[in-house]
Amino acid sequence: MASTESDLFALAMLCSVLLSFGVLLMLGFCMFRAASRRDGDVDNLIKEVGEEEKSEPVKRSTTAGAKQEEWEKGEDWWKQD
Repeated sequence: MASTESDLFALAMLCSVLLSFGVLLMLGFCMFRAASRRDGDVDNLIKEVGEEEKSEPVKRSTTAGAKQEEWEKGEDWWKQD
């Protein structure tokens, strides 16, 4: 069987594609296996923290009466009256 340069190129490309597909399959399998071993307590904790964040109002770190440095602008500096 005589193989030309184009045949070898096609074979190399086929090997590259099959190797890439194999890597993707292996990654998918590892992700699926890791997801099945996941700890349920962690999921419950994440849910609880999310519910607490939704129920608590967002508090600003600066207070209204806080002294500003002379180089700082006020909170509403961008509003033009």
